[in-house]
Amino acid sequence: MDEAQDFRDLMRQVQAGSQEAARRLCDEYGSHILRVVRRRLPDQLRSKFDSIDFVQDVWASFFSDPPQGQRFDDPHALVTYLAKLARNKVITAYRQRVGSGKYGVSRECALQVATSEADVVTDPLPDVRQATPSQWVMADERWQRLLDSQPPERRRALLMLREGSSHREVAESLGLHPKAIQRLLRRLLSEGEP
Repeated sequence: MDEAQDFRDLMRQVQAGSQEAARRLCDEYGSHILRVVRRRLPDQLRSKFDSIDFVQDVWASFFSDPPQGQRFDDPHALVTYLAKLARNKVITAYRQRVGSGKYGVSRECALQVATSEADVVTDPLPDVRQATPSQWVMADERWQRLLDSQPPERRRALLMLREGSSHREVAESLGLHPKAIQRLLRRLLSEGEP
């Protein structure tokens, strides 16, 4: 059997849905895609993408959305089509990553690399102040004093807010307008209580 006939048989099997034929097609012609991707992939994107990702993307497009009206009578026609598809995938990625403001590689900056033990950051977490136990106790005492000084309706509103209820939920529960809850909070804040 000659090479052209073997290729046509392979393509017929692929079109018929044979997974074995699709695997053979990928094995035999994937290197052509890889070569195009590696030749076309700009340096700015080499750290962001692996060439194999583009190869898989080309095959995914080829199999999920088969080319309409395209005839692959010989291997050269298929390789030409796959190379064009690969080139377009690389160009699209370049436009998204280099040309766009949101994902542009020009917005990225390199992380500092430690060159000696003195440069190594031992605590990668930011310095965040934690409340001490005595501060928690003092805050609870102030909260209790605030509650004790309020009439029952306001006390109930404050407790609901502390438990996570929204202004609207508190207002509906007490039969008030949400603005009344906001005024209550502003008044308490202006009096200097937490």
